[in-house]
Amino acid sequence: MATVFDRAMAVGVGFSHCISVGNQADLELADFVDHLIDDPYTGVICSYVEGIKDPARFVAAARRARAAGKPWLVVKAGRTEAGTQAAFSHTASIAGSHAVFAAICREEQVTLLEDPGAMITLAAAMVRHPGVAVRKVAILTTSCGGGALAADALAARGVGLARFAGETAARFDAFYSAGQAQNPIDLGGRKFDEAANVSKASAQILCDDAGTDALLLPISTAPMLPRLAEELVAGMADAHGHERKPAFYVMQPGKAGDGARALLSKYAVPYTDFTGEAIDALVAWHARSSWVGRDAALRPPGAGPAANALRGVLDESAAKTLLAAYGVPVNNARLASDAQAAARIAADLGFPVVMKIVSPDIVHKSDSGGVAILARRWRSTPWSMRSCAFPGSHTTSAGAISNWMSIHCWSVRAPVARSMRACAVNEPGPMNATQQLGEQTCKRYW
Repeated sequence: MATVFDRAMAVGVGFSHCISVGNQADLELADFVDHLIDDPYTGVICSYVEGIKDPARFVAAARRARAAGKPWLVVKAGRTEAGTQAAFSHTASIAGSHAVFAAICREEQVTLLEDPGAMITLAAAMVRHPGVAVRKVAILTTSCGGGALAADALAARGVGLARFAGETAARFDAFYSAGQAQNPIDLGGRKFDEAANVSKASAQILCDDAGTDALLLPISTAPMLPRLAEELVAGMADAHGHERKPAFYVMQPGKAGDGARALLSKYAVPYTDFTGEAIDALVAWHARSSWVGRDAALRPPGAGPAANALRGVLDESAAKTLLAAYGVPVNNARLASDAQAAARIAADLGFPVVMKIVSPDIVHKSDSGGVAILARRWRSTPWSMRSCAFPGSHTTSAGAISNWMSIHCWSVRAPVARSMRACAVNEPGPMNATQQLGEQTCKRYW
């Protein structure tokens, strides 16, 4: 965090608060975000996140930030397995599924970025232009090549360039040779005078253009850089000295650009040294501007009973009950607590049947061997079905399995079993191919 703070201050970005939440053992991320939402000195919230302790509170905080008009920008570690392991070793945070986290951010208008530098660059522009949408960008540069690369990078990521026509095009024609001010605008294509002298007028024209939402200003090594920067700042300012449109200054030179950097800092104008950070910031702002909220979910008439009591992970029986309540067809299935009950249910349903384990510890039954196909009836005594304990399932103090089993009846087309909690020995006799598959499955795991 200290590195981000130091670098941000160097490029003209200030903070109202800097908070390190550590491993969130007591207070967690949402506690601090809630405070920043209420803080009158905070315009944009930036977060580096390794793990979310309470997803519901994260969503609630995101909605509060959106309602308050405060953009929330997030850089999340753990997009890959390597990043997930690093996050765990740092703060013991479980990074979780990045795809799920990204989906939540898109849904709640939390702006997700991949780099802290881009996050700070975007925050610096957003705090100066609250509530502004960015859809079309104009590029004003001292380098034709730099402008072309920037245009490629924006277009490849879905950000459109402003197109000039009418009054804007006519005004540029007074300063530039034909074809040199069509966006990107190359200061090197001016008709006369120094680039520094033309830069102020060019910035003013772009600020007046209704089709331009933001400016990207890649500044390469050029004569009179401090004066050029000063003229650009003046051209972007209104009568009160406020920046009229979001402007992303990119100071590409090394030491040759230090004078221009000092000039931008003098006027409290943020900048970045890297074109990629400015591109990432503009792409993120563009995506944020395209966000469309969803209406609150409404139950249509005749949708069936609301199952308010059902929460969390449902076992198969509860899930089918819920589906059936909404009119979704489900197969005939019943629960059995012991072998005798299983035998009675199987006889009542008729063969073939499929037997599945039902356990709060086992979600994927086939992966844990909790599925067996019974192709035909077992012997008359229900004790021909043996109970077998499986790793990961609860047992009683006597060692008998205390979980339930379900007996399902459907047409079997392929064997679906590995190891199983209980199985039965079927009477010999002629079988079709489907029944033979079921018999082989049962014998294999007897």
